[in-house]
Amino acid sequence: MSDYKQTATSLIETGMAYISVPRQMVQVALAAEKTIINGMQSAPVAMKANRPGELPDEFDIGLTYKNGTEATDHKFFWHYSHDLRKHFSEIQLQHLNRFAAELEALDRLQKRLEEASRGVIDCLDKVPGLFESGLPDNILASYRRSRPYATTTLRGLWYPAGGAQDGAKRHADRNFLTIHLGDIGGQLLGSVDQDAQQDKLVSPKPGQALVFFGVKAWLLSKRKLPFMWHQSTVEPGHDRQALVHFVQADVGFPVTRSSDILDHYSFD
Repeated sequence: MSDYKQTATSLIETGMAYISVPRQMVQVALAAEKTIINGMQSAPVAMKANRPGELPDEFDIGLTYKNGTEATDHKFFWHYSHDLRKHFSEIQLQHLNRFAAELEALDRLQKRLEEASRGVIDCLDKVPGLFESGLPDNILASYRRSRPYATTTLRGLWYPAGGAQDGAKRHADRNFLTIHLGDIGGQLLGSVDQDAQQDKLVSPKPGQALVFFGVKAWLLSKRKLPFMWHQSTVEPGHDRQALVHFVQADVGFPVTRSSDILDHYSFD
């Protein structure tokens, strides 16, 4: 509990904190992610699905793909959740079951990250004045999984080497809490200052994970919790990989991107 309390204190004061995560567990999950993505590309059907919730048309679990600014800039994302199988069709499950060991590796990591984020959120809930009447039930519900879209999600990203690759553009996450880890072939840069002239290097070291807030934490705390602006770099000629754990929350209206809150929400 003391470690979670220190993490929560650092988040409140600086907008970021580092936690320990077993290095071997992360390495196995990174290898599993790449194996799954490579295997899913040959599936006879699209290996993705959406769960009912905040954004009903968004594919928030399974494999998604997009190009970056160049045609050769390929970006793959595998979104894992404990309830993934429940939302896949029979033909999707037939292909998915080929990767039982890899999915188990992702499940172990997600459970470890859920345990950490639960501990941090419990500590935030006890801070006087941070939230008007304690941490809202809609946040705590994400761990009871009583709301489908609030279920936490583990994203594995892979940008294969080759062509004109670039990293993620500067942005803020639209969720409540983010845990970022496992950087390979690139780095994460970030700042809680929207107008910062230069973001600083925040990539976690092996055996660590970076914890920071998304804009929903800023909204629900009425600007008390600072969220992080961040971007990523890509090392030329190398695959770019990372793992990201998202904790969602219900704020009472759909949030497609962080600007839905930053541009349109006003406080009394």
